[in-house]
Amino acid sequence: MKDFPLLPQHFDPRVLYIMRRTFAGYNVMESHFHDHVTIIYILDGSASYEIGGRIYRVEAGNLFICNPGVTHHRIVGERERMSEFQLAVSNLCLKGLPAGYLLPPESDP
Repeated sequence: MKDFPLLPQHFDPRVLYIMRRTFAGYNVMESHFHDHVTIIYILDGSASYEIGGRIYRVEAGNLFICNPGVTHHRIVGERERMSEFQLAVSNLCLKGLPAGYLLPPESDP
């Protein structure tokens, strides 16, 4: 059995929201960050995301994670369409990571 990074005495995650959204045509949101972790899965289409100051091209099947405090925003071009699923979770505590983080701080999202 492998040592799992989740400590049972600290397992009390809170789902803050779950949503599915579709964007068609030009849509650029303002860069922002949260005090919780956000998991974003691209359901279909393609667009770009700025995450932590770096631009990533995203497409159907991509999943990325924004740790608390990481800036991010969506960039959908005039001729693009994209659907995404978002899940926000707070109160995470994984061994070896800062409180609330799902990935190490230096990881690629």
